[in-house]
Amino acid sequence: MKKIEAVIHENKLKEIKIAFDKLPYGLIIYQIEGKGRGKKAERIWNDKTFYVDTYPKVKIETVVSDEDVEKVVEIIKTVAKTYKRDEKGNKVPAKHSGKIFISEVIDAVRISTGENGDKAL
Repeated sequence: MKKIEAVIHENKLKEIKIAFDKLPYGLIIYQIEGKGRGKKAERIWNDKTFYVDTYPKVKIETVVSDEDVEKVVEIIKTVAKTYKRDEKGNKVPAKHSGKIFISEVIDAVRISTGENGDKAL
């Protein structure tokens, strides 16, 4: 089993939830703030300048069977990818669409039935 964690733009959450409705796995959702490698953004409000270096994000978590890892990661990559317009107005992938982390899960236990392993998912 693998735990898949993804940090994505908050405007992609609805699409992710729709995609996960078609999968046999649950989804944990966190509202977070994140700071990537990007520069601070300057914002002006009421004639005062503010610098923003953290942005609202969503973190999702799920645990999947080993055979479904690639499929679920591909779904997240496809749905969560963001785009921008280049100087010619063409739609191109944005650099800061988020990250996906995959880690090993030793076991899972369903509290109500005591089932463990893939059966608990």
